[in-house]
Amino acid sequence: MNRRTFLTLVSAWSSLVLVRDARANSPAGGAGSGSALGMLRRADSIRGPARPWSFSLRIVDYLDSQPQSTSQFRVYVRGAHEDVYRSLVLWTAPDSDRGKAMLMDGNVYWMYSPGTRNPIRISAAQRFSGLASSADVASTNFEADYNIASMSTDTIDQTDAYRLDLDAKSDEVAYHKIELWVNQATCAPMQARYYAVSGRLLKSARFGGFRSALDESRPHEIVIADGVRANHTTRMAYSNMSFDEKPAYMYQKDFLSKVTE
Repeated sequence: MNRRTFLTLVSAWSSLVLVRDARANSPAGGAGSGSALGMLRRADSIRGPARPWSFSLRIVDYLDSQPQSTSQFRVYVRGAHEDVYRSLVLWTAPDSDRGKAMLMDGNVYWMYSPGTRNPIRISAAQRFSGLASSADVASTNFEADYNIASMSTDTIDQTDAYRLDLDAKSDEVAYHKIELWVNQATCAPMQARYYAVSGRLLKSARFGGFRSALDESRPHEIVIADGVRANHTTRMAYSNMSFDEKPAYMYQKDFLSKVTE
């Protein structure tokens, strides 16, 4: 092999490596399903549709597999409107919590309780029910809140998966870093690990109960495990999903005290 041929082969190989790395690690990889960004978008679309929708949510907290508390909600998601992701959470049970409401307006969260004068601002990471945070319940969008740091292959329960390492775009989001595994064939979310700024594992989650809803096979259950106490888990069960267009004024902080189920 002469020197010119050798240099040509080296140049071609380098180009292939650069293209592969760009597709895996950069938003410039585009929205195709084979790129890291495309996979994340697909996983988001499986978790929830782009159209306005709503669902019922039941959260049960467990210690040593014994239920400790149960809460129920109706959640309305407006999705990305003018580049702002909004959702409204209403308590439906227990009766003592009815009338409470939470609004997610981008990365800003507002909480209203009956008997109080004004909504108060809370953080995305605040414990909401059991191990579920405000962001978990509000059905946040991964692409909106996180950048893709890297992508790798893995196997989960004998199923081929991609692992997407996600870094927070701002300090206002719930988690500093997320490791998200998606099914290689479908891009459906499989499991995730959530980390604090310190690098400490806060919790892990498994997505399950996939069945058809709103023109897609979607997870109807998320089981969260505490990152420290192995005996502490929380089950989030989703039901009654429907396309649901609500007026824009419902997604305003000043309207929280007027919202009813």
